[in-house]
Amino acid sequence: MGPIDLFYTFAVSFLLTLALEYPAAILFGIRNRKDLLLLLPVNLLTNPAAVALALFLRLNLGLPALPAQICLEIPVILAEGLLYRHYGQDLPHPLAFSLCANGFSYTMGLLIQTLF
Repeated sequence: MGPIDLFYTFAVSFLLTLALEYPAAILFGIRNRKDLLLLLPVNLLTNPAAVALALFLRLNLGLPALPAQICLEIPVILAEGLLYRHYGQDLPHPLAFSLCANGFSYTMGLLIQTLF
C-alpha cells in the first residue's frame, strides 16, 4: 500500500465517519453546538489510530479485517464515551451515544465497502 493509498484510506474513513456520526448525534437528541463540535476532535483522536492499527494488524500480522476492526472498536467506543462524558456539556448518556454512533458508522462503512 503506497502513500497515496494510505492517505485515501485515512481521509475516506475519517470523512465518512463524520458524515455518519453527525446525523446519528442529531437523531440521538444532541442539539448543543459545542457537543456537536466535540465530535470532530474526538474522532480526530480515535479514527486515525483505529485505522492505522487495523491496517497494521491486517497487513503485517495477517489478521482478518473484520475481527481486527471489531476488537479495535471496543476501546474506541470506551475512549470516545469517556471523552464525551468529560468534555460534553449537555450530552445525555455519552457511552450509549458512543456505542450507537460507532456501531452505526461501522455498520454503514461495511455496507458501503460491500457495495463499492
